[in-house]
Amino acid sequence: MIAYTLKQQFDGQWNIGCMDSLLATGLSLDAALSQARHMAHAKRMDSGSPTCVEVISSVPNDHVADEGQPEPRWRSVMS
Repeated sequence: MIAYTLKQQFDGQWNIGCMDSLLATGLSLDAALSQARHMAHAKRMDSGSPTCVEVISSVPNDHVADEGQPEPRWRSVMS
């Protein structure tokens, strides 16, 4: 599974990472989620490997979405 991770920074902006690489910074949640989904879809089409998009917030009780599902499943996380 190739995971694209959206992580919220303390200033409220979002970064996109994959493995040990930082792919984009300073995005709104909507923009980061859209870009990460596009990246995950392209990678899945190119490689055939399963992908997912994880969302990690610095705020308690925010959620993680699993892009690999038709409708995201949500679970609480703390960073």
